[in-house]
Amino acid sequence: MKKYAFVVYYSEEDSAWIANVPDIEYFSAFGKTPTLAVKELEASLKNWYEVAKEEKHTIPDVKFEPTKHETETKQTILTHSSTHN
Repeated sequence: MKKYAFVVYYSEEDSAWIANVPDIEYFSAFGKTPTLAVKELEASLKNWYEVAKEEKHTIPDVKFEPTKHETETKQTILTHSSTHN
């Protein structure tokens, strides 16, 4: 599996932590804590990747890199570290 960056932030509107994969449009998960949001995202990403691969869908390249501004704000940038291929 490709190593996508995750962006994790708190949403006042949703009253929850949101984790998303900027390289995959509309791909996000939420949780009561940043850790839970990331766990949900990792599980969803694994399932999505397996289905996309089986059905021969295009899997987006890793392009997102945090900017200096993003790393200085309250957003947390994480890298998915799965070793699945």
